[in-house]
Amino acid sequence: MHRSAANSGVDHCPDCLPGKYSANTGASGCTSCFAGTYSSATGASSSSTCSNCAADYYSGSAASACTACPSGQSSPSGSSSCQAMGSPTPAPFAGCASGEYNIGGTDCAKCSTGQYQPSSDYTGSSCTSCSSGHYASSSGSSSCTACPAGRSATNTGVSSCGICAAGKYQSSTGATSCESCPSGQSSEAGATSCETEGCSAGQYQDMNGDCHDCSSGQYQVCFGRNILEHHRMLVQKWPRVERKSI
Repeated sequence: MHRSAANSGVDHCPDCLPGKYSANTGASGCTSCFAGTYSSATGASSSSTCSNCAADYYSGSAASACTACPSGQSSPSGSSSCQAMGSPTPAPFAGCASGEYNIGGTDCAKCSTGQYQPSSDYTGSSCTSCSSGHYASSSGSSSCTACPAGRSATNTGVSSCGICAAGKYQSSTGATSCESCPSGQSSEAGATSCETEGCSAGQYQDMNGDCHDCSSGQYQVCFGRNILEHHRMLVQKWPRVERKSI
């Protein structure tokens, strides 16, 4: 039998009452059977214990038994109410719209953020979590969106993607993680690529991006990320000069 506990300090978990069930371990409460169904079992651990009421019977939610329709009224199987005999038969439930799921009878609810449901005639009782690398920021989503470049999502069922930290990058969409910049390169948060780091003061950078110490009798005061661009500017202005001399 499946049980749930709502408080700490107790030495046992009580059984779910008839008309309810608990499908997961560690539950703090039991789930009610939908209206139009019933369950006479105690300690039920699955929604399959909730059975449809027979024709000419009905029930509300969490019912342990179905009630017979009053005289002069009838109902089809799985009904939550009865109607006067001779009344037009209500149209059968066509299912929930995309982005929604069934919460009992003909009632639907929107999927939570981080979840989706693509069908337009869905009769299931739950939505699907977005896969890793994807997200759904709004409730009632019919699909998930791939994380943009510069972001990632490791977990499933998220409503947003995390920004890549400084020193990391991600050039692809739908990524589950960010990549570390190669040695000698760096990036700011949310980067889609890394940049070559500049040389230290006392060094110069050749056209390949490699750093070299200034020779005796020479100096270089520029340093930082933009040293390569600075060097290129010097070469464009003085094509034969790569280092400054004193």
